[in-house]
Amino acid sequence: QNVPPFLQQDIDVLVSAPELSINTIKSSCLAFSNVMDSLRDLCDSKLTIANQYMIQMKEKAKRLSETKALFQKVESGEGDGKMTEDAEKLQSEMLQLQMELYQLDEEYRPIHSKLRQINKIENDLEKFRDNYMLSMSQLRRVHRRIGQVLHEHQTQCDSTIIAFQATDVQQGVIQSEIKDKMIEFDVHIQHLEQRQDEARNERIANQSYATTIARTYYSSYFSTADAEQQFEQGQKSTKELELESELDSCKNSASGLSQFLRDLQQLRREQTLRITYLQQVIEQLNRQKQAVQESMDTLQRQAVHKLQTIRVECIAPLQEQLLLLRRDDPSHSLLKPLDSEEKREGISNDTELSLEQIAEKRARRMNQVHAKLRDLESRAMTIDSGEYLRGLTEVRELQLIMSNPYLKFFFTDFVRKTNQMFQDMQLAATLISQQTPSLFFNNIFVCVCVC
Repeated sequence: QNVPPFLQQDIDVLVSAPELSINTIKSSCLAFSNVMDSLRDLCDSKLTIANQYMIQMKEKAKRLSETKALFQKVESGEGDGKMTEDAEKLQSEMLQLQMELYQLDEEYRPIHSKLRQINKIENDLEKFRDNYMLSMSQLRRVHRRIGQVLHEHQTQCDSTIIAFQATDVQQGVIQSEIKDKMIEFDVHIQHLEQRQDEARNERIANQSYATTIARTYYSSYFSTADAEQQFEQGQKSTKELELESELDSCKNSASGLSQFLRDLQQLRREQTLRITYLQQVIEQLNRQKQAVQESMDTLQRQAVHKLQTIRVECIAPLQEQLLLLRRDDPSHSLLKPLDSEEKREGISNDTELSLEQIAEKRARRMNQVHAKLRDLESRAMTIDSGEYLRGLTEVRELQLIMSNPYLKFFFTDFVRKTNQMFQDMQLAATLISQQTPSLFFNNIFVCVCVC
């Protein structure tokens, strides 16, 4: 009922549960910044208490020094009779101051050791954060690169498998037809060889006696394979030559089909080997990606454990101790938390406000709260959770920079110089884009003139 109307509408279209893991959120830069801020606040509070003890110890030491000097005067007899009477009183006061100073020192010692412990924890956490962020950045880059290469190889493997499956039936049909055709060619070749032998025997049977004597005489005196083949070729009939030509054509066709079948089988084997190779590469990339992810998870768990340990073992006990101190001494000005609004406006708790001032202050405060809620809602609806978390981290880092005058000076100087360089680069790019067409046409004109 207390939610304003502009927040009640469209309340169901807010961003759903974030896709970030709980360890990613708990080990983010924002988590480290929160722990570092808590440590700095505790250190400031302890420093405040330590400064109180230092002031009290300084006052006690000053009083002790004055009392001791006065006591020495009384003991040396430089004072009058009244000082002599007060010697015992000065001695007891000096002993009392020494006891109080010793008590303050005993109370200050654990505060000093705790300050050193907080400072050491803060320095260790800062080093751990730098190493953690550097390692996570490198692992994220490796993980992203492996993911890109894995996606490329997975796409190639899928396309190769699809092509293999799409041409599987067609290649099977083609191979079957080629084998059938080769069988037909073999049968036809055997038939042609048989007819060729019959024609040759018929030609030899029809030869005259003179032709037989000439062939015998020629083979006796010119007994070489080439010469005999030439003589045999010259004696062949027209039918034998036709059968021989047809037989050579059939053999060439059968040889071509056999070579084509071997090429298809080789292509099939290459596709299978490529698919196997891509699957092996994908498996290796998946193992590498899983190993990198495990390393990232291990680092995140270590960071979460370290932050949780610091919160439980250091921050929580100290905060409880400071709360007890404020509860035991509520009037303590240095331990009492001040409201930020009162700090900015300079209004104390004792200042009486009119009803109009109270209403204005409440309205201003509610407007700030509603503005923050609207900003959070709009950012949650427009960007994902990762960008939102990084945005909060950047805002927090800018707040830390702007709160420090030295960091603010260097940051503003860096931004100013960067903007100047960016403007110079934009101006140079504009000039280059304007001069490029004229240079292009001048070069063309020079080339034409040379030609």
